[in-house]
Amino acid sequence: MDKKNIFLLSDSTGDTINSILRSTLVQFDSKDVKENNFSFIKTKEQIYKILVKASDYDSLVLYTLMNKDLENYLIQESEKLGIKVVSVLARVTRELSYFLKQKAAFASGIQHELDDEYFYKVEAINYALTHDDGRLVWDLDKAEIVLIGVSRTS
Repeated sequence: MDKKNIFLLSDSTGDTINSILRSTLVQFDSKDVKENNFSFIKTKEQIYKILVKASDYDSLVLYTLMNKDLENYLIQESEKLGIKVVSVLARVTRELSYFLKQKAAFASGIQHELDDEYFYKVEAINYALTHDDGRLVWDLDKAEIVLIGVSRTS
């Protein structure tokens, strides 16, 4: 029996769609599923190449594209190629919009936004890694906390 191909398209990291697929697949006995993951989709050309590849197999395309132009292109091209596509966030987004009486932002990667706090954390981690052996002390005055202990005490 041939494997069923599921193509996962995301305009961000793909964590959401991967998690949803895995959570749903456990409800089925089929082990004949091949996942094809494509994240950070930003262009129509990327979508077209993926759809052409998907058309070579018995495929289902699941997506989390927030960009409406890309989503419309995906839907149009998939219809031409006879490929079933499903937005895994459309219904939830629509229902939340009604419930909250707000329009959705339809922006990708908002939950992974690289703001000042993120870069501060990265800088702090790099500082800690640079100084964790106690050899570089020239800028210890920048530390908020200095822990001193015997080597390998954790």
